Amino acid sequence: MNLDKLIEQKIHESRLYGVTKPTIIKEMLDIPYNINIKHLDKNIDNFYDTFYIMKSWAEDSQTKEEKYQKFLCIEKDITKRLNEIPYGEDSTKYRKISTINTEWLKKSQKKFNKILMNILLDKKVRGIKQKSVIPYLHSAVKQRSYHTNAQVHIGERYVFAIDLKDFYPSVTKYKLYLFFKSKFHLSSDIAMFYSVLSTCKADDTSYRLGQGLSQSSTLAYLVNYSLFNFLYYLAKENNIDMSIYVDDVVFSSQKEIPQFFIDRLFGIIKGNDMLIKRQKVHSYKKESVKKITGVYVNGNRTRVANEKHLEIHTQYKYLKKEIENISNISDYFKIYNLYLKFYGNYQHIKMVEGKVHDRYRLFIKEYDEYFPKGINKKQKNLIYQKNNIKNLKDNQKINNCYQRLINKNKIKADVL
Repeated sequence: MNLDKLIEQKIHESRLYGVTKPTIIKEMLDIPYNINIKHLDKNIDNFYDTFYIMKSWAEDSQTKEEKYQKFLCIEKDITKRLNEIPYGEDSTKYRKISTINTEWLKKSQKKFNKILMNILLDKKVRGIKQKSVIPYLHSAVKQRSYHTNAQVHIGERYVFAIDLKDFYPSVTKYKLYLFFKSKFHLSSDIAMFYSVLSTCKADDTSYRLGQGLSQSSTLAYLVNYSLFNFLYYLAKENNIDMSIYVDDVVFSSQKEIPQFFIDRLFGIIKGNDMLIKRQKVHSYKKESVKKITGVYVNGNRTRVANEKHLEIHTQYKYLKKEIENISNISDYFKIYNLYLKFYGNYQHIKMVEGKVHDRYRLFIKEYDEYFPKGINKKQKNLIYQKNNIKNLKDNQKINNCYQRLINKNKIKADVL
């Protein structure tokens, strides 16, 4: 089936389609009874906090010592959050992040995104994980990631990659309104409610999809699905593979990608009121190492950046030395937070490269039981610490792990 028709059929099957009764919508999205969904736009700004962070490419280069400190840092770095862009600074160096300060809105947006995401997945069958119905899409869907996006292009000799400029902000509240009204067969007031629910105020005071909101990636694709499907079929006609991860669109082929295809690609995107970041247009030829969504593709292998290997090794050496010196619960939490960072790096490298050095694997095998995963925090923006464990059961679990690790260290010390 044609992909446009498939998505339209999935939209018709969506739980949102044609539903216009506020009571049903509130129940579906777990919205409190006292929230007037038809007038949400009047106080939506009160539910958001925004800040700016400098983009990684714009940051000053770090010394070797500064890098090591960053690798071992366990505190959540909020010092770089700015309330506004410094006067006279280039705004392109900064990214605006929107965070929700109201619990019901967080939950409602997550439920909303789950319903929207199902449009992009096959039918749910008990015991079987859902798969994407869009062959080229690697964001906004389960079992796809930046890594699977890079894997599409393994073994290809030529790669042409572009980055869409202001991909989320290009989706305005009005564009969403038209999308929900026409595609989901909704009344004007309900279509506007979904548009308000999905957007936040931009610097120009208009309302657009925001960086950091759970449904932004899904909606950014759905609003533009006809454009991406057209590009996908155009690429197939020219024996070119295509993949998309958020705003990264990548094409690859065994043969050199022809200039007429690139020219037409630029023209189609411009004709759809979207822009391409000129500084992020990359053309890789033949046997060169290709960087795709942060993953390096070298022939038939994928690799992480060398700095990621330096980071995990720095953390490993520190943990190996300090883990045996834990003498109190505060020491334990310092090591616990760093261990979780180390473990995350281990999983990342394992996923991308398929294997990790034995020293890390053996270290995790020895100590993983003493650092439990999935512990809930009271305050998510803070690290794990004595007074930041949410429930009693998790507290008991942490204390049990701490005591067992202390006993292990004592036994080890006695043997030595």
